[in-house]
Parts: sequence; structure tokens; C-alpha cells
Amino acid sequence: MSTFCSLQRSGVEQGTFVTRFFSFYKKQNDIKLNQEVMIKNLQHKRNVLQQSGARSLAIPCHLSHWHSEISADSSLPFLHIGDCVAMELKKAKMKPIHAASIVWIGLLTTDSFFVVFYYKEKLQSQGFEVVLLDKEAEEHLLVPAVEALQRKDIEGARNLLRIAIHVLLGQYVGGLSSSFDDQQNSSNNQGQGRGNFNKDEAVEGHQMALNSSHFVLVVEGLSATIRRAEEIGMFKGFKVGNSGLPVSHLQYAYDTIFLGEASVENLWTLKTVLRCFEMASGLKVNFAKSSIMGVNVSSVFLYLAERFLHCFVGSIPFTYLGLPVGANPRKESTWKPLLMALSSKLGVWRNRFVSLGGRVVLLKSVLNSIPIFYLSFLKMPVKVWKQIVRLQRNFLWGGAGQERKIAWVSWDKICRPKNRGGLGIRDLRVVNLALLGKWRWRVIVGGGTTVASSDWFSEGVARKVGNGSSNAFWFDPWLGGLPLKDRYHRLFQVSEQCLELVENMGSREHGMEDSWVWTLDPTGSYSVKSAYLAITSVEVAPEPNSLLTRVWKSWAPSKVIVLSWQLLQDRVPTRQNLLRRRVLREASLSFCALCGDIVESVDHFFITCDCISIFWYNLTRWLGFELVSPSSIASLFEWFLGLGVGTKSRLGWLLIWHVAV
Repeated sequence: MSTFCSLQRSGVEQGTFVTRFFSFYKKQNDIKLNQEVMIKNLQHKRNVLQQSGARSLAIPCHLSHWHSEISADSSLPFLHIGDCVAMELKKAKMKPIHAASIVWIGLLTTDSFFVVFYYKEKLQSQGFEVVLLDKEAEEHLLVPAVEALQRKDIEGARNLLRIAIHVLLGQYVGGLSSSFDDQQNSSNNQGQGRGNFNKDEAVEGHQMALNSSHFVLVVEGLSATIRRAEEIGMFKGFKVGNSGLPVSHLQYAYDTIFLGEASVENLWTLKTVLRCFEMASGLKVNFAKSSIMGVNVSSVFLYLAERFLHCFVGSIPFTYLGLPVGANPRKESTWKPLLMALSSKLGVWRNRFVSLGGRVVLLKSVLNSIPIFYLSFLKMPVKVWKQIVRLQRNFLWGGAGQERKIAWVSWDKICRPKNRGGLGIRDLRVVNLALLGKWRWRVIVGGGTTVASSDWFSEGVARKVGNGSSNAFWFDPWLGGLPLKDRYHRLFQVSEQCLELVENMGSREHGMEDSWVWTLDPTGSYSVKSAYLAITSVEVAPEPNSLLTRVWKSWAPSKVIVLSWQLLQDRVPTRQNLLRRRVLREASLSFCALCGDIVESVDHFFITCDCISIFWYNLTRWLGFELVSPSSIASLFEWFLGLGVGTKSRLGWLLIWHVAV
């Protein structure tokens, strides 16, 4: 039978008492210690415990004659452990185990039922209260240890029992500390009018005052400690890659992830490192908001680890820095937070009257920027891309309202650059490929893999030859954009030097090392912009209407230029276009709203209509020109462009065109 006992001094008020054993096992024949040094050491430990939030201290009996020296200038109550209790514990081979932040003494024994109650009576006679292990805790905590003993895993059973004691201590103290904290809070609230000092608020204020640069220095100590524990074999990290590179932790800003094997030794080391970090830095690790997760780890071990670290068991995938870690990017549920973020942003803009040009600016600067973080790490499925495009397209043509509007220009054309007739809105599919290509570039620069020769990425990668010691003569693209084996395939088949390096295929002067070069950027390094332009240049055909590329070079605001861009493509809601899209059911409804004689087309409504042609005639006469009636809106636009001589003159005439339209 296994029994857990939690000891509480009956003469002391119930609550949380921090019990620290300052034990000194004196070896008279080997070591002689100075009494003053011992007292100073104990006083120093007392101060550390008092600053860490201790509410009571416990000292063994052989130090009781130093009680006055140790307790000097201290407001904490002291508990003395008597000889008889210590002797009984020693006879029963029960080892008192204490842990940081735990204030009770935990005892574990495998004696018979009668012996357990015998010691229970002994302990109660000495003024201690004994709490026995309940059935549920025994089933979850001690049964795995017994199973380990049956497997003759002595070390594993010992570690499991140690964790079981720690967990049970935390469970028992948690129930008692709540009542004491309620009493403490009520007393503090009653004394607020008298100016009581709240230590927790002071510590929190001190932590808030810690700026980011100081925090980085402090957290670097935590990183160095865990690295040292890994070097001496006390912590085993997770091994990644073919080389088995161990990774023990990841840090970013205020967040830290520890990765390691699911072992009891790692749990003890991690708890020790974090507690030492708290005492050394003065910061507090928020275990209540921390989580532990396991891959192919038993639920029993996770249960023990959860109670041991006083955290909660998380699930995979989990969110870290706003990104779902361990999620399947092919599932739509992985991208749901991103879709909700886009929808909520549109909800903020609802009921705001923004022109088409303003919506283009919002699309470029906001809606296309929100998914960047996701797209930098995950490959976006086509289904998710279509949903995002639907949101963007509806906002572009209909604003932030719920009603659906007509999309007058195809999305593929909208995503073209302005110099190719589009609006310059980036296609998120291409952005996703360009962002992921940066990781591919880092891999090949680090020597992790070779370059495939069948995609857009290989066309921008070349091998810069230095001394030729790492360039494969046939396989690396060191001469032009393609490897020599693809350029001279038949010669490669008959070659007897297929695996030779460049340095072995001729005489070269030894210079710098060989390196990879991104040929699409002047700097030679990979950039997302150059990759995006490279992909779009392959996928987008040249724009046959050259006027669309010239309409943007103007001093007019974007909301005016967008209208001209639509007019030159006949993509405005004239009655003729509404009839084509079956918005108007009858042909009789498609006549001009001004004259009522001819079908309302773009050319008629903006140029040839009697009500409009008078405007153009008076405008050109005021400018000092005679206008021959043009046949289309495109010819009128070309006429205005031809009036200017020089860059500024053309910009001025183009501005007049935009204002007139």
C-alpha cells in the first residue's frame, strides 16, 4: 500500500507555509566549519526565501539553538522540527522531499496498512495533521510507478514516485492556499485606506518597468542555462534532420518553447532551470498560462507532467506567434483565423463611402498585407485562395456592404502590374510562391539540396564560380541558366567525367569560394519582389492595349484614374453593358438616358451624344484647338496624349483629360 502524508503544524494558522529545510550534516572527522560563516549563510538563505514570497520557514532541531541569530530582523514565523518526528521518519525510511514554491513536506511509504496508521498516530501525537492519499490520485499517480517496478525499471519507478509526491503536494496545498489567500485579500482590502503595501503589485510594476533591451539580456541567461544543461547531458533536446541536430528551445520576444524527449529527467531539469531563472532574474514564470504537449506520448506521462509543472495539457496544433504550429496547411480549418481576420477588417470599413480608387489603395496596403505572415510559412490551398479572392473582389466592386456587385474586370487582369494594363494588386498565389521561395533559397545557400531544373526558381538561380572546388561541372548551373547536362545532353551521356568538379576540368586561378547567385536581383541575393516579377512575367501575357499602360502616368488622383482605366476597356455600367449582363431585361431600356435616341454605349455616352459633344467642342476651343469629332473614347484619349511635347506637357494634357472625364 502506498500512502501520501501532508504535514501541517496544528499550532499555526491554516494556509500556505513555505517550508525550507536548512539541513547541515556535519562530519566531525572531515570538515570543521566556522559558526559565524554558517550563521551568515543561513541568514542569506533566509533573505532569499523571504524575498521570493515565503510566509513561513522551517528549521530542523539541531539548528534551533541559532534561532535568535537566524530570525533576527525577520518578520516570518519559524517552525521547529522535533527530534522524535525526525527519528520516526528515519526509521520508516521516509525521505522528506521539498520543491520550490511548495510549502508542505511530502512523505511516501510502501509499508503495510497497519504500519501506516501507526505512524499516522505518532505524527498526530506530535501535533501534525496527516492527510492520506485518495483513491483517484493513487490510480493516476502511483499505479504507473508500481508497473515500472514490475518491469524492473527501478530508476523509472523512483522518478515517477518523486513526481507523484510533488504533484500531490501541489494538489493539497492548492486547496488550502485558496482559503488563506481569500483571508489575506480581505484583510488587504480592509487596510487599503491605511496605505498598506502590496508586494505583488510592486513586483508587477517592477517587471513592467523592465524594458525590452534588459529583458533580452535576462532571457539570454535562460538560454545559456538550458544549453549548458544540454551539454552536460541533463537535458536531451529534440533531434532534427539527417544529421540529428539537437534543438532544445526556441525564443522570440516574451515567448519560449522547450523541445525535448518525454523523460522524467527532462522534466526535473526544466523545472529546476525555470525556478533558478525566477530567483536569479526576479521575473516570474507564468506556469498557469503555459502548456505542455506531447507527440506519441502516453496520457499518463502528460498527466504527471501537467501536475508536476503546474501547467495545462495543450493540443496540437497550437498557436505560436499567431501561426498554427503542427497544423495541416491543406485543411481549410487551418486558414480559418486568417479568413476571420479579413472579414473583421471589412466589418470595420462597413458603411464608409470609399471610392473605387480608395478601395484599390486599401486592397494593396491592408487586405493584401494581412495574409503575409501565413503565406511566409504555409502553402495556401486553392480553395482558400478562392475565398480570399471572393472577399477582395466583392470589396473592390461593392465596398464593405453585404450586397453583391458586378465585377466589371476579371481578377486576373486586375492583378496585372500597371505597366501591363492592370491595377497592380498582387495575386496572393504568386506572393505565396515568392515567399516560400525564400526558404528554398536559404536551403540551397546552406548546402542542403540541389536545384531542380523544371520550375521558375531554377531560372533565377546560378552558380558563381570561384575556385571551382564545390561546383559540379555537369550538374550545377555555373555557366548560364541551365546545367551543362541539360544543355549538352548527348555529350553528357558519353562523358567519362560525369562527377568531376569545375576545378578538375581545367586550370583556374584560386580565388574566392563558389557561391549561389540570384540572377533576377542586382544584389545577387534572393528577394520576394524579384521572384514575384519573375513568376508574373511567365504567367502574364503582354497587354495588347498600350493605352492602359499610359493612363497611370498622371498627376490626377487614383479615384479619377481608375475611371479612365475602366472607360478605355468599356467596363463601366452603361445601359448597353447592363443589357449584355442581363441586368436589363428589355432592349428598349438600353437607350441613352440623355438623348433617348441611340443605345447607351461608352462612346455614345461620353463623346458622340448631342448633350456631351457640345462640352468637348467648347473645351477644345477654350484650349485653342479645333476638335474633329472622334469615333471612340480611345481615339480621344490618344488625341490628348499627342498634344503634349515633353514629359511635363504630356502630364498636363493628361490631367485635363482626367478632369474632363
